[in-house]
Amino acid sequence: MPIPHSGLCGQCLTNPPHFTQVIALAELLSKTLEYKYHNGLTKLNYLLAVPLSSNRLKQRGFNQASLLANWLNKKLAIPININTLSRIKDTLPQQSLSAKSRQTNLKNAF
Repeated sequence: MPIPHSGLCGQCLTNPPHFTQVIALAELLSKTLEYKYHNGLTKLNYLLAVPLSSNRLKQRGFNQASLLANWLNKKLAIPININTLSRIKDTLPQQSLSAKSRQTNLKNAF
């Protein structure tokens, strides 16, 4: 059960996953978008979280894109579209690849 105002459950508070940077990024992004919306930027229609492969999700235990989308949804009331993308191919982690290899790696992955 989540702890009020933290977004974290008791298990995550006891043994936190490595997503504190995602939360910091989400907070910065939400404040930046809020500022831009107040200054004329058209509000996003919806958020789209890139899905992980089932193997990668099992390894990591969470999807940082989903965490970011959920945070922004709560802060800015932007709906999340969960039906647009589905991962159909397991790929290598992007962080270990060159820019050119990253493009090839994701080809036909969704």
